[in-house]
Parts: sequence; C-alpha cells; structure tokens
Amino acid sequence: YRDSVKKGDRIVTIGGLHGKIVELNNDTMILEVDKGVKLTFEKSAISVEGTKRYSADNQKSTTKIAESVDLSEVK
Repeated sequence: YRDSVKKGDRIVTIGGLHGKIVELNNDTMILEVDKGVKLTFEKSAISVEGTKRYSADNQKSTTKIAESVDLSEVK
C-alpha cells in the first residue's frame, strides 16, 4: 500500500497526523497538514488502517454534502 500512494492522496500517519501528500521521494514524503504547513515523514509512517478509515469517512461526508446541495437553482 505504501508504494501505491501518490501526490494529492490524503493519508494518516501512525502517529495520527492527517495530511495531503505534496511530494514523494524514495523513502520519504512531504505532507501538508494545514495551509502552508508542510512536514517530512518516512513512507513507513503511513498508517494503512488509519488512512483507509479516514478515506471512508471523507467519502461519506462528501456524499452527504452532495446530497444536501440543491442544484435546482443553478443556472
């Protein structure tokens, strides 16, 4: 799994930090954890379980938001 992540993916580290991958190198990645705040981590710090749970939760939230938007007034 850690070898399949790519720039733009949102992940969770084994320490519980949530962020978006903005750069990947051989063994490291740079995560943006807040606007303009970037931290370097080892790829081995990716929590596979945490990331899957985080992705599933975000998908549910996105679906709820999309369902609640009234597009009938959009021209």
